[in-house]
Amino acid sequence: MFKKLLVVIALVSGLMGCAAQDEITLVAYKTLETSAITYDTVMTAAGDMHSQGKLQDDDWAKLKDAALVYYDAYQVAVSGLLTYMRASEGLSSPGATERENLKALVDKMAGDLQELLKAAIDLGVDVKEVSPE
Repeated sequence: MFKKLLVVIALVSGLMGCAAQDEITLVAYKTLETSAITYDTVMTAAGDMHSQGKLQDDDWAKLKDAALVYYDAYQVAVSGLLTYMRASEGLSSPGATERENLKALVDKMAGDLQELLKAAIDLGVDVKEVSPE
C-alpha cells in the first residue's frame, strides 16, 4: 500500500513543477507528504509489533481499519490537489470554491490521520524516532 503512496507523491511532485505554486498548493502538498510519512512510520512500527506478538490480532485489525479510513481520505485529497493544480494551469486561476474544496479534503484527511494516531497510541504502538535519510 505504501508503494502506491510513493507513486502518488511522485506524480504530485512532478506536477508541482508545472503548476503555478500558490500557497494552498504548497501547504496541501506538504501536508499530504508529511501524512504519508507518518502513516508509513506508524504502520511499520505496528506491523513489527504484531509480528513480534506485542500487538494482538484484534488490535492489529482495529488499527488497519483506522488506516484504511485515513488512506481513502488521503487518496481523495491527492485527487483534489491534482484537480486544483490542473485548474491553476488553465487560463483562469482557481476560485474561492476550488480553494475551499481542496482545504476541506486536506482537513478531512488530517482528521482521519489524527484518528489513526489516536488508535495507535491507545493500542500502545511504539514508534521510534525517525531521522531523515
